[in-house]
Amino acid sequence: MAKEADQEEKTQDTIWFSDVVMRNRRDVFWRRNWNVHDITRFGVVLSMHLLGFCAPFYFTWPAFWLAAGLHLGDPIDWVSTHRCHHQFCDTERDPHSPIHGFWFSHIKWIFDTKTLSEKRGETSNVEDLEKQPFYRFLQATYYLHPFAFGIVLYALGGFPFLVLGMGVRVVYTYHATFLVGSVSHMRGNQPWNTGDQSKNNWWVALLSLGEGWHNNHHAFEYSARHGLEWWQLDLTWHVIRFFHVIGREVFWRRNWNAYDITNAGVFLSMHLLALCAPSYFTWHAFWVAAGLYLGDPIDWRGETSNVEDLEKQPFYMFIQATYLLHPIAFVVVLYAFGGFPFLAWEW
Repeated sequence: MAKEADQEEKTQDTIWFSDVVMRNRRDVFWRRNWNVHDITRFGVVLSMHLLGFCAPFYFTWPAFWLAAGLHLGDPIDWVSTHRCHHQFCDTERDPHSPIHGFWFSHIKWIFDTKTLSEKRGETSNVEDLEKQPFYRFLQATYYLHPFAFGIVLYALGGFPFLVLGMGVRVVYTYHATFLVGSVSHMRGNQPWNTGDQSKNNWWVALLSLGEGWHNNHHAFEYSARHGLEWWQLDLTWHVIRFFHVIGREVFWRRNWNAYDITNAGVFLSMHLLALCAPSYFTWHAFWVAAGLYLGDPIDWRGETSNVEDLEKQPFYMFIQATYLLHPIAFVVVLYAFGGFPFLAWEW
């Protein structure tokens, strides 16, 4: 009888469709005091979900591609939580373990910042990031970014851009990320004996672009690659490898001057604008794009030491001196002639 009672109690405390036993179920929403950070987070998450419900009524392809390519977050906060998770995985100090219940491990944990801070401890585990001005700036100004970003989205594409670029993007990114901490500690296979409940889950890997191979990650936590087998799709790793290859000598380990930053900003904005082209195709815009070209002849010829013949001609000197003004004027002309389709295709 005692054995049957123990078995019944264990069944009651087991999360559905898994072998995870809840040791201490946590109720985040009731019977505790909420601080300003908890209320702010809850308001943001709720508003993003409500905004996401509008997506079917305001769908446009430009807004869709914009939502697919953008992400915001505070690196110091996320890295600190992630390191704490690895250090105390599936114990009482784990920030988001299913031993406290599925919904706690999935999303409720972000609303209890006091408990989260206590689990991390008084000693900082992100001192390497806190020493870098860039990450400190992102942390200090983090709550300003969504507001500014929302204004930019609305200015670019109205309410459809706001719905998909803020609502759908944030909801999808958050839940795909949270599935890694909840479902990937409950369902899947465990090829590596990591001493915790981390598992490889193929459908979570698809939704999270490779993060669902979670047992691999816990086995080799310092590796950026999670998909270790050839059939384990890991798009995140491929993106990292791509930027590593193209930026090994060009983007890193050197000082950028004002011209480098300007050129990088122009090329990035042009590529983002080009993503809108399929949704704004017109033959008029296509032929305009095929027939027009702007550039600085002196600069494209090479160093100024070998273009003395051009530097003696006022026309080319004028183009070089005023080159940065041409794109701005050209954008105005394109938009006046053909609106956004001309802008997307030619620019």
